[in-house]
Amino acid sequence: MSSAELFPRPLPGHPCSIPDLPDRRSDHTLSLISGERLVVCGGFDESLSILDSCLSWVDGNASWTPLY
Repeated sequence: MSSAELFPRPLPGHPCSIPDLPDRRSDHTLSLISGERLVVCGGFDESLSILDSCLSWVDGNASWTPLY
């Protein structure tokens, strides 16, 4: 999957959106760091190859960025 979903859903009148991941990945981890940064790590790509990369996103950014 490449899409991101919010849970619980935001309250009406309080829009919030997370951009789709740049690549499809499944069985990955998702962490919230310092209450403001989402970090996605690992998982598998479409061909079931293991991914050893991490991506980071902070509210206000238009896209995910590689996290080294």
